[in-house]
Amino acid sequence: MTDNPTTLTEPRPNRRKVREGTVVSRSMDKTAVVAVIERVRHARYAKTVQRTKRLYVHDPENVSSVGDASVLPRRVRSRS
Repeated sequence: MTDNPTTLTEPRPNRRKVREGTVVSRSMDKTAVVAVIERVRHARYAKTVQRTKRLYVHDPENVSSVGDASVLPRRVRSRS
């Protein structure tokens, strides 16, 4: 998941292609749960609100640990 540590610091030309999140669970084999925080404006009150999505990510080598930053492709295989 975090093979390249400079991935999060270098600018990308198109931010819509990937999601950035934090690993929050490693209790399953070859699977990590990554929380992706999205900041959106509230439609009525115009206040910035955080929305969190927990995505299941395939990790075949079990190299990620809780708290690691990870970069996900836009199309994730599963979501719960």
